[in-house]
Amino acid sequence: MIRFPSPPRRRRPREARASGDGRRGLRLRLDTPLDDTLTALRAVGSHLAAVTGETGTVLGFVTMEDVLTELVGPTPAAA
Repeated sequence: MIRFPSPPRRRRPREARASGDGRRGLRLRLDTPLDDTLTALRAVGSHLAAVTGETGTVLGFVTMEDVLTELVGPTPAAA
């Protein structure tokens, strides 16, 4: 009996999988202390979080760089 190899599985591009996988990003309230923000970002392994108001609407975003700059001050730019 002749066996033919099965065709390779086609994978969607990484961007399509990342945007459509149903995960929600990290959301932090506006009144979250800075050290708790850093802890939350590290816990989920993210560098970006949405900042929400009292009603849950997104007011903006905070990055890991924003948090570290507030804690230790500005860092020299990479050359």
